[in-house]
Order: sequence, then C-alpha cells, then structure tokens
Amino acid sequence: MVVHEAENKILKYAGAFLGGYKEAVNKHFDQERWEVAKLGRQKDYFPLFDKEIGETVALASKYTDYDFFLFFLDEENATWRIIDSDNEEEFTADWTMHTPQDEKRRRMHEYLQVKPEEILMEVNVPARGFLNNVDYQIEKQGRSHGYDRGNQHGAKARKEIPVLNSKLASDIELQTISKKFEELKSGSDKPHQRGTGFEELWRRTLSFYGWKPKKIQIHGEENDFTAIYQGNHILGEVRWHKTAMQANKMRDFLGKLDPRPQTIGFFISQSGFTQGAISVARRSINTKTVVMFGPDEISQVLTGRKDPGELFNNLLRDIYDKVLEE
Repeated sequence: MVVHEAENKILKYAGAFLGGYKEAVNKHFDQERWEVAKLGRQKDYFPLFDKEIGETVALASKYTDYDFFLFFLDEENATWRIIDSDNEEEFTADWTMHTPQDEKRRRMHEYLQVKPEEILMEVNVPARGFLNNVDYQIEKQGRSHGYDRGNQHGAKARKEIPVLNSKLASDIELQTISKKFEELKSGSDKPHQRGTGFEELWRRTLSFYGWKPKKIQIHGEENDFTAIYQGNHILGEVRWHKTAMQANKMRDFLGKLDPRPQTIGFFISQSGFTQGAISVARRSINTKTVVMFGPDEISQVLTGRKDPGELFNNLLRDIYDKVLEE
C-alpha cells in the first residue's frame, strides 16, 4: 500500500474515532465531563473530546501487514508528525503476536520518536491487512473503537469523581489552614487573641487528620484539647508566647498528666522550648510521655501539609527508644 493511500485511510479512521469518542461522551457521560472540566481535569479524563485533526491534535502512525499503531498527539496546527509503512524486518507477524504489549508500546514510542507526555491517546489494532479494508469499513471500525474508548473514559471518570471532589475539599481545607496560620503570624492580634486562634487552628488541623480533638472543661484545670490518635489518648497543650517554654511550664503540664497514667502529652509551642523544659520532659519519660512540637514541626504541618501523625510517631519512637537505651 502506498503511503498517500494509507494516509487517507488513517485520516478517515482517526476522524471517525474522534467522532465516535465525542458521541459516546455526549450521550452517556456529559455530566461527568462537565464535572471534571470544572475541576480542571478534562484533559486527564477526556483527552480527545472536541479535538480536531490538524488544529488541536496531530497524528503519528506505523502500519505493517500485521499491525496498526496510531498516536493522537497533543500538538496544535499539525496533521502529521510521522507516518511509516512496513519497511522494517523487525515488525513481523511473530513480533505482533508474541511481544508483550508494554514492550510493543515502548518500541513504537522509540521508533516513531514520540514522548509519552505528548500522547493524548494511542491505538493498536493487531490485525492482518487492517488498512486494506475499504474506506467505509475503516470508518466503521474507527467510530466503534472511539465509541468504546469514550465509554471507558466516561466510566472511569464517573467512578473517580467522588474521590476528586473529596481531594478538592481536602486541598481547600489545607489551604485555609495555611492561610490562617500566615494571618496569625503577620496579624496584629493581642497575644491572648492570637493564642486562642492558634489553639483553635490546631484543633481544626487535628480534626482534619482524624484525631477527633475535643475541648474539655475540668474544674481548676485548663486544657486545650484531648484527642484520640491510633488508639492513644492524647492531652494537648498549645502555646504561642514571645519566649520559649521554660521548665516550669513543662512541670505544670506534667502535673496535668499525673491523674492520666494512660495518656500521652502533646505540647505544641510556636516559640519552642528551652533546654530546661526539654530536660524536665526527658527525666519524666519512665512515668509520663510528652511529645513536643516546636516551630519547625508546626511549620511542616500548617504550611507544608505534613501529616502531624507522621511527625508525632517519629518523635514518640525517639522517646521510647531513649527509655530502652538508658
């Protein structure tokens, strides 16, 4: 088959493929397409929707007596990147039938010099003399293949949209937490107001990560929150002072743990801790455990989107390992 004849047939196939793809999406998954477009993810889920050959998509193709490869490429104002007929001894019937699909794909990328990141979609039809079919059969096949692929993409979108929406809500919440923390750092609130806002922000953050924090009121004792993390009962203290927490503040906190022998202390201080406060906590590790978050850990969680549980576990392990070492 001469190249220009094959080129015309491939154009007919590709055009019918795009038409079938769009028809399936419009008919069965219009709502899903609208939703992923609203999330800015249409290219990820419906990459060929509304694409036009030579305007918003280009083609690369390799055909043999036994195989047909077609790549829709993310390239504007171009119809062909490359079209190649069977002129290589490598691509035999045995190669088509026995080469693993991933290896076939990799070899075609290499042979046609296309990069995975520029491929919108790839089609492989391993069939003897596929392009020898008459034009209407080629177009019928193209429409059918495109329709099937549109249905596949639509089904995937429908399944994953709840996850996408949940992730979007999570991203918005994390952005809000980060923004509120930056406002606290740059704001002109009085120290008491800033401290209250910081405490509320940590309850919100820990709630996001599933710790179920709760503000409790006990006569004669001020507590910022209790929480449950991985089955452990947590008593939390949140402070934002001008200076680092000193030893007496740590002793006061340890006193709150006295009637709670199965509770782990969680002290969060934006101004950090003096060496004296750290020493007081370390000397108590045989009977009371306190995990301390200073400015570095706070920043990682509130602006770096680091899971506080991961940092908490690492510090807790260090504490328990120290008990065994001693």
